[in-house]
Amino acid sequence: MAFLFAIAGASLEKRARAMLESARTRVIPMMNEPVATDERTPSPPDGYSRVCELSREQQIAVVAQFHMHQIKPNRIAYRMGIDIAFIEALIAGEVEAEKFRSLCERFGRQRYRERMRESGERNGAARFELQREIEKEFQREIQGV
Repeated sequence: MAFLFAIAGASLEKRARAMLESARTRVIPMMNEPVATDERTPSPPDGYSRVCELSREQQIAVVAQFHMHQIKPNRIAYRMGIDIAFIEALIAGEVEAEKFRSLCERFGRQRYRERMRESGERNGAARFELQREIEKEFQREIQGV
């Protein structure tokens, strides 16, 4: 058995030495040589994980939905690629105030119904306490919008 491991070890060692030797002899192109064109997609702007491809109306709806789920503006900007200044202006009520408020209320009610339905899985006092907490949070969210 040890004989087999010794053979396998020797072949692995040979491969490792060959890889090391090829790495040493690899030619590195000079900076003034022409480089092949890069076919990859360009990087998104700094601070964003991707480029936003949503229309302005869709961006408002997405921001309202995430805002009602208490996701921070910088996280929305990073995940969706929406301009953070636009997100903060929406939340502050500086841009599209009525539309954003109505969308927030709609998504807030949707989230409220979803959470109340999920609370039905609990029984007794735990269900009562959870539903009361959901109700309080919903009232706070609606008043804060």
